[in-house]
Order: sequence, then C-alpha cells, then structure tokens
Amino acid sequence: MKSKRFSVIVSILLIASIWYSVSSADSNKITILHTNDMHGAFLPSPATWVDATPKPLIGGFLALEHYLKLERTQIPNTLLLDAGDLMTGNEICNIEYRGAKGGALIEMMNTLGYEGMTLGNHEFDVSQENILKLIELSEFPVYSANLYKTNGQLFAPKAYYIYEKQGLRIGVIGIITEQLFDVLNFNKRENLVVKPNAETINEIADEIDDETDLIVILSHCGADEDSALAEKLDRRIDVIVGGHSHTRIEKAREVNHILIVQAGSKCRYLGKLDLTVAGDTIQTFTSELVPLWVDAITPEPKLETHIRALEQQIDAKFGRVIAQLKTDLKQSHHNESNLGNYVADCMREYTGADFAGINSGGIRKSMPAGVIKIIDIREILPFDNAVWTFKVTGEQLLRFMENNARASAFEEHGIVQISGLTTHYRKIGANQIEITKALVNGEPLQPEKIYTGATVDFVLIANCDKYLGIKPADLYDSGIVISDMVLQITEQKGKIAPKIEGRLKEVQ
Repeated sequence: MKSKRFSVIVSILLIASIWYSVSSADSNKITILHTNDMHGAFLPSPATWVDATPKPLIGGFLALEHYLKLERTQIPNTLLLDAGDLMTGNEICNIEYRGAKGGALIEMMNTLGYEGMTLGNHEFDVSQENILKLIELSEFPVYSANLYKTNGQLFAPKAYYIYEKQGLRIGVIGIITEQLFDVLNFNKRENLVVKPNAETINEIADEIDDETDLIVILSHCGADEDSALAEKLDRRIDVIVGGHSHTRIEKAREVNHILIVQAGSKCRYLGKLDLTVAGDTIQTFTSELVPLWVDAITPEPKLETHIRALEQQIDAKFGRVIAQLKTDLKQSHHNESNLGNYVADCMREYTGADFAGINSGGIRKSMPAGVIKIIDIREILPFDNAVWTFKVTGEQLLRFMENNARASAFEEHGIVQISGLTTHYRKIGANQIEITKALVNGEPLQPEKIYTGATVDFVLIANCDKYLGIKPADLYDSGIVISDMVLQITEQKGKIAPKIEGRLKEVQ
C-alpha cells in the first residue's frame, strides 16, 4: 500500500512539474510604455501644483528620452505607444518641417523609438492633408480602425498592427472617439465617417485572435468612454491604452476584465503597464505613472541640439514681451475663471457686442503672474477659431444663460466663459435650475430687446445647440481669429489683472 501511495505521489509531482515547466515556458512578460495628449509639449513646463518657488520643471522630450532609456535598460521587453493628440498647444505644431506642420514632433518621436500611434482629434486642426504628411514622416505605424473616408477607405494606413516581442504576439487596434464631430470645427469634418467602436473592435478581434497572444486597444476616446466601451467588448480584448480626456490613471482600472490606463497630458508622465501573459490571457499586472522630472535627467546631445534649435526658432518669432500680468491666470472647465473672463472681455471690447463668450475648452493654458509673451497668447488660444457676431432676442439670451448655468451646475459639458452677462442660479431638482438674476451689462435683461453677441465659429457654427441652445440670426464673420484679437488688445493694455466677478454663480 505504501509503495502504491508513493508511486501515486511521485506521478502527481511529476505531472505538476511538467505542467509548471510548460506554463513557465509559455509565459511572457511585456511592458507597455505609453503617452497621450502631448499637444506639442516638447519643452518642459513648471509643475504649477507643487508648492515651491520657483516651480520645478517637468516633462518635455529630453526628459521623456531620459526616462525611456532608464526603463528600457531595466526591462528587456517593451512596447512604446501614443494614444493621439500630438498636435496643437505649442507653436512647433505650426512650424513646417520636411513638408508637414508639426513634422519636427514626428521626427523626435522617431528618435525616441515610438512603435505605434493612433490619431486624435487635434491631429485634424491643421488639415487632413497635413495628417497624411505627418504619417509619411513617421517611422512607426499609425492606425485607426473606425475612422473612414466617405469613399469607404480607411483614413489611416492601417486599422491595427501586430507586433512580435520576444515570442509574444501583440495586436494593437487604434480607435478615435465616436463623438469626433463634436470636437472638430465644421470645416475639418469633410469627407469623414466615424464607425461604432465596439462593433469595429469585436470584428477585428475575430480576425486576429488566432494570430495574437494579447489584444490592446489604443484609444483616443477618453476615460469615461473607454470604461463604457470595455463593457461592450469581447473578453478577448485585454487592455485599453487611452487618451483624449487628459486623465492621470495612477493604477490601471479594470472593467469587464479589461485593463484601462492613461497618462495625463502634455508629456508630463510616462505610463508604464507591466504584464505577464500566458495561455492567451494576462496572468499578472502592475501599472504606474512615471513623472518626468527635469532636474534628474542627463540630456542626450543629439536630441538636445535639435530641440534647442527649434526652441530658438520659436523664441525668435514669438518670444517678444507684450505685457505684464499682475495675477495668475487660471482656466476652469465648469466654472467662471479669471482667464475666461479676460478672453471674453477682449472679444466684447473688440467687436462692440453687448455680450461675448468662448467655450472653456478653447482656452488651453493657465500661466503664473509675470511677463506675457506672444507665445503665451498663442498657447492659451492655440486654435485658429474666427470671431463672429450674431443677434438674439432677450428671450433667446435668457435660454442661453439657462443652458450655460445648467452646464455649470451639473457639469454636462464645458461652460461658455462670458462677458457682459451676470447669471445667478440655484438648483431646484435633478438637472433643473432656476435663474435668480439675469443682467446684461448690469441692467435687467429685456425679453423683447435685440442683443448683439460675439463668440468663435466653433461655438456658433459647429456646436450652437450644445453651447448656446438657441438659433441666432444675422451671423457675421469679423475676419480675425481669437488669438490675434486677444494679442492686439493685450499689447494695447500693457498690464492686466483679471478677476473672478460672480458672472456665473450658484446661489442658495
């Protein structure tokens, strides 16, 4: 009996040993390094959230190269991906390099060893033709599975790409937000079709599942949309590497057994997702965001020389001081901000309108007190949005004020930062507000009166229902883009110190 038991135990141990050996042999490790929404931030910027004077510098491509080198030295198997919105936010995006505006950014990404990228909405800010030129310059695949031309062709060269990394086969599928047309100006949408994400991804998963050990979605949809998407996806999908919402996901979220990561914005962090893969599934994972602190880096001479030359070129054109800023300029998405007040005030002053407003998303940079240079205005207002005027009745204007107050109260979307209007409101129920004060230039709003408003074409033409909630009349293009207008007025003033004044305010 003892002999039989011993034989059985030996057999079990032998089987376990064989299973463990096969399992160990079949397991692979991969680290996905990822960025998103860099918005041309090839230079470092002050870490404004740090309580120190001066603020420490963070980010930029020299810091990114340094930390990438550290990770690659320590980790044998990596894949470097970017989830889109490389463009818009710095004048480098408007400098032509090798035939493409923003081409210098692609050249630096080539140097950094990027291996894949999906398209973001801000890649379209220059033109569709410019995107194709950027793709031609890239030494890595650019893919987007759900973005098509109206003739039925994919807009990007590929829908997905399969990588082989030390025996591990990784399929990466690119997608862009289904709400693309909500964030593109009307003249950038021509001949584009956006297909449903979940359906597109599941179809491709059917196609590539047998050829891959890991399926990754490289998504420019935003963290909330990614979570909703994960609920609809086949469980063969393993990871969503995200962008668009500028979300810092410190530890990977897990939705429907799918890991979701995102690395903030403006090249301040490097995302890092460590995976152990076996049997076509993720066995273990860890994730983190690596802050790209500049004080710890040793720059590589080749990239540093290239960056300094670009920096000097930009400074020569846009580095002139035009005014003094007496207080910090701060942006806000859902509430009144002193920066939003200033931009809207400039618009009202320039056009002579009764009131003016700009969407909060059109304002892209806060800045500390000090000198204001041309480049600061260009980075605060990087979009070439034209300033328009229009006519509304007082009754329509009140509906806009209600729409804007509701957006603030319930964070439905970014508010319109306003000038010439005072809107006080209180919440009276689920998604319900009551206007308690409605003034136009300090006077009670008159329902029958005709008022002149001013805003940008992105609000008035492309997203009127969303931001205004009304149909204005007598639309007129002033012939100037918002950044040039604010630049002119700021230089004339010489000193500015805008304040928050209670223009849009919740009361009890």
